[in-house]
Amino acid sequence: MRSPRLQTKLFFRKSPKPLTGQRYTKNHTIAFFIPPFFNMASNESELHHSGTTNLSLGRIRSLFHDEDMRRTWLTRNASWRKMFVSQPPIEEIHWKVTREDQPEPGGRMWPEKTALFKFPDGLRMGAFYDLILGTTSRYHITWPSLECHRESFEHSDPPSETEWKVYQVNTKKYRRNAILIHQYVFMDDRPEYQQREMFWNPTDLRKYRQNLATVKSLVWKEVAGGGMKWTYESHGNDAEAMECFLRATQEPGHREEEYP
Repeated sequence: MRSPRLQTKLFFRKSPKPLTGQRYTKNHTIAFFIPPFFNMASNESELHHSGTTNLSLGRIRSLFHDEDMRRTWLTRNASWRKMFVSQPPIEEIHWKVTREDQPEPGGRMWPEKTALFKFPDGLRMGAFYDLILGTTSRYHITWPSLECHRESFEHSDPPSETEWKVYQVNTKKYRRNAILIHQYVFMDDRPEYQQREMFWNPTDLRKYRQNLATVKSLVWKEVAGGGMKWTYESHGNDAEAMECFLRATQEPGHREEEYP
């Protein structure tokens, strides 16, 4: 398979433009086998243009009920791991994690962390799959729209604070070639998490530290003059920041203070 054109069509070689007339082309071959990763409904033949898909380890397990598929999929150095998830390739993952197995600090919301992963050479399926399977346990995954337009409000009244935040997220989504992942960690997800090796070759996610741009924690802090407010505290992108990300995204049922 030495033809550059063929390698591009098969998502092994980077393309500077989409393979179709839309903003970019998702990897239809991989999407056929694991449609939830690509916002593709299992009973439809077409990929969704936008929107969010719900993904859990239980749902992933249901995709690998066939033993032959598991054997092929889990082959070491399988070729699918080297394929780009899209053309042109996605270059960022914006990751937000909410721990719903922990108490609410400040009595207002659940603990949250955000992380930004950058893949300047393009996000390949192996990294995307590792980051999902190496963490836990339920996700809302939003791909950028395949269309070029931006959403607008349907009414003339000023948007509420919630609407405005959603709009800002969508604006970034359209402007950037990024996948948005919101991960929820629940106390009762441990059994599924422990069974994930059935469809994943365990990988130390620290190998992706080189792609980690920043990690931030939402903290409840006292402000000058009295009172409290929510603010993001940056952990940077060093080894400690990666450990912070792993503590927040792995092992359901644990609270952060239980880690050394």
